[in-house]
Amino acid sequence: YPFISEDLIDENGIFLGVSGSNSPIVFNPYARNNYNIVILGETGSGKSMTTKVFLRRLRRKMSIGINGIDPENEYVKDAVAKELGITPVIVRPGQKLGLDLVKFVREGLIDATDAAELLADLYFVPQELRPRLRRALASSDADTIFQFIEELREIKAEDLLKYLEAIESPPDSYVYDGTPIDITGNVVFGIRELRNQRLKVVVSSLLTLLLQRKMLTGKQLLFVDEAWIFSEYPSVLNLFQEVARRGRKYGDIFMYVTQRPWDVYATPEGRTILEQAATAILLRQRAAATEVLQKAYNLSQAEIEFLLTANPGQGIIRAGNYKLTIQILPTLEELRIFSTSPAV
Repeated sequence: YPFISEDLIDENGIFLGVSGSNSPIVFNPYARNNYNIVILGETGSGKSMTTKVFLRRLRRKMSIGINGIDPENEYVKDAVAKELGITPVIVRPGQKLGLDLVKFVREGLIDATDAAELLADLYFVPQELRPRLRRALASSDADTIFQFIEELREIKAEDLLKYLEAIESPPDSYVYDGTPIDITGNVVFGIRELRNQRLKVVVSSLLTLLLQRKMLTGKQLLFVDEAWIFSEYPSVLNLFQEVARRGRKYGDIFMYVTQRPWDVYATPEGRTILEQAATAILLRQRAAATEVLQKAYNLSQAEIEFLLTANPGQGIIRAGNYKLTIQILPTLEELRIFSTSPAV
């Protein structure tokens, strides 16, 4: 295969596995020009195992905070959370989260223009109404999102209220109401119990804004698993991209994990996430991903064919100027704790 490297051994790195020439792969994200990592692989490719192995070994090697958005509650299981050194927080329906977007604007976590775009995407506000929403939020005196809805009512903005009134009613109202959820320490949010996919996106985007406050204190890692669920929301992808960009100077690592790269690549914001990450770990792929992988990572046909038939944990790692095959090697203990297969 036309790979350009046979080994990757970074100083102060962590052992991930071996290359096709059976050389050890010792990887340090801080040896790259940015610290963003993308892990792509279809169901059963070893994507979650790879992520957990990486997080466990990184935490043991370096002093770094670990935070995450976990749509399938894989990381908040007691044994997994204990091994990763995280506090699992399971978000449940009807739980008041205190994730008030207008309060976040007032606190400087997001500017009013970006907040308006986020609201517009989350509540499917048509393009022709978005300039009005941006102006309304930029000129608002509201301190909470509920006060902002009242302002819209006072100015008789019925066209916007048609889309945004859902904010005042359950289940959405629980997201914004109450005291902000605690993000002290290493915390991963499991959101599987929120059955409504749109609600998962709302909660995930606002949790990311909240976690950004901690990430700007330095040396934190944020991972987002099952990230394909955000592909229809460009402003959420843009938010992830902005968090990664802002956090870089603080030594933060952003990890984007998904099984459907073609959905992510369909938007400019998603393409930026995939193409600009300094490190990509590509595990077994579906045929539907072929075109995206060729465009995003300039893979040859031989490399594509390798990924289409790869075994679990086997794939290609592209890290800066390095590109080589990889076989992730979990320990027996990691297999026992992290595997999602009943046979292990």
